[in-house]
Amino acid sequence: MKQLLVPAGALCALALPAHADLTVMSWGGAYERSQVEAYNKPFTAETGIAVTMLAADNPAAPIKSMVEAGNVTIDVADLEYTDAVRLCDEGAL
Repeated sequence: MKQLLVPAGALCALALPAHADLTVMSWGGAYERSQVEAYNKPFTAETGIAVTMLAADNPAAPIKSMVEAGNVTIDVADLEYTDAVRLCDEGAL
């Protein structure tokens, strides 16, 4: 399964004000736990920025709903490639 994974530290750290929290939407379960260990803990240790994880069976659906409602509450999302392309085409990313 191809996925578009944007590590939080790579793209978001420079765009955030100092010590802002970061919200990441992912798939939950063991996959999310591995992301916390591999990305979030080292990122927080280095920057002091807390990372909150949100789980979704299909992160594309809540992202589109947030954009349509004008209330986007996430900073980073782990999406399948096809969903990322579709959301870009729809103007949601």
